[in-house]
Amino acid sequence: DTTSANSSQNTTNLYTSTFSGTSSASPIIAGAATSIQGIAKEHRGSPYTPAELRNILSNPNTGTKSQDPWNDRIGVLPDLKSILDNLGFNSDIPNSSSILEGNQFAWSLKGISEFEFAKINFNKSTEEMQIDLKSGVPHHYFNETYASIKVQSATGKVVYNKDIYGNKQQNAESQRVPVKVGDYIELTHLEGIHRATLTNVGNSKQESFGKKAIYQVTKEGLKKAEKMPEATILDGNQFAWSLKGISDFEFAKVNFNKSTEEMQIDLKAGVPHHYFNETYASIKVQNATGKVVYNKDIYGNKQQNAESQKVPVKVGDYIELTHLEGVHRATLINVDSSKQESFGKKVMYEVTTEGLKKVEEMPETTVLDGNHFGWSLKGYSDREIAKVDYNRTTEKMQVNLEAGVPHSYFNNTYASITVKNSTGSVVYNKEIVGNRQQTAEIQKVPVKAGDYIEITHIEGEAVKEKTRATLINLENNKQEYIGKKRTYQVTSTGLNKID
Repeated sequence: DTTSANSSQNTTNLYTSTFSGTSSASPIIAGAATSIQGIAKEHRGSPYTPAELRNILSNPNTGTKSQDPWNDRIGVLPDLKSILDNLGFNSDIPNSSSILEGNQFAWSLKGISEFEFAKINFNKSTEEMQIDLKSGVPHHYFNETYASIKVQSATGKVVYNKDIYGNKQQNAESQRVPVKVGDYIELTHLEGIHRATLTNVGNSKQESFGKKAIYQVTKEGLKKAEKMPEATILDGNQFAWSLKGISDFEFAKVNFNKSTEEMQIDLKAGVPHHYFNETYASIKVQNATGKVVYNKDIYGNKQQNAESQKVPVKVGDYIELTHLEGVHRATLINVDSSKQESFGKKVMYEVTTEGLKKVEEMPETTVLDGNHFGWSLKGYSDREIAKVDYNRTTEKMQVNLEAGVPHSYFNNTYASITVKNSTGSVVYNKEIVGNRQQTAEIQKVPVKAGDYIEITHIEGEAVKEKTRATLINLENNKQEYIGKKRTYQVTSTGLNKID
């Protein structure tokens, strides 16, 4: 007995039913005061004033009065739990005996003749739930869902979902499910009052959870919740976008499966909307570094050819869609939840582990991404000897050669421009000799996706003179030195360097 003493007991190291003097009162009062002020600051934003704290501690309704206040002169022995209950802070006093507090929990779901058809073990420390379904018919009286197990993340994403039919043969099945703090667990059982049990493995407490129970995983263990979080349209693994034009003609459909990391883009033959003599819609995919993986501008009043393409899209990549009439004719569909929403004139998403996340901007594109590029070749005194302008949309390259001697110090090929088609045949070739007089010349060369552009410059790697051979992206104004030799292949998204 460590809480009381009588005449037949040794009172050494025992608490007694009486107390007296400031020496015994001080540590008790100080501890209570510190706890109260700390909790008050957390909940109220500021601690109690000295007068308020004195009244709280001396309230006889929340403590034990001294047996002899005249002699003791210490007033009331405070009961911290009663004080916090009285102040409305009772949730801050953990009840270690609660069935919902701990690290390990188990649920048992039983059917006819107490046959345990499902067992769930959850270890909060390892963030893992083991779900074991046993082979057999749970309860042949019930021609409907007899029980169910569901796990959702804090965002509402369904991590695990199992409906167990009463009179159907169930196969044996074991599955590990990741479950962490913030996640939700929902269990249902038509006969749950007598055949559905929660067990706290740590303290062996048990309770029936009834026909339905929802728990949120907390730092302390579990907390009963009123409802599961609702998944948003952006949570899931499968998404689709529908782009429509005049008379609601669906000219483009995009399907994205996050699990397979694949996007299927289907363009349908036809004129999207003949009222619009401009880009009516667009689809773009970029990776996290800004490299454009796919880019398609869809013109309103131009005939569109049927086209299907698979595009790799993974977590961290970005998707951008535009539509001039997107408020009514551009839709995002969550294939998992069937939720839909219009995405308006422009929307950008980042692919996340949970699904999609709307963002304000795409990562910056690189010098090689886009439709319009230029090359500048300079010679002696940094005089521009050749300029190349390439428009990927029109599939035309214009080469401008300036009159003059490129560089009199070099009596061999100083720079060159070569275009080859996808089979390797030379479409255009120009060699510029350093000390030879060059005449002014303008030439247009057809260049399309799959073709190759090769640029050389003898001073392309010199410390000071390397600025004499430059690639410029005319859309984002990014530049880079090309060195002594650089070969590019034209792609559907811009240029690709070939080593």
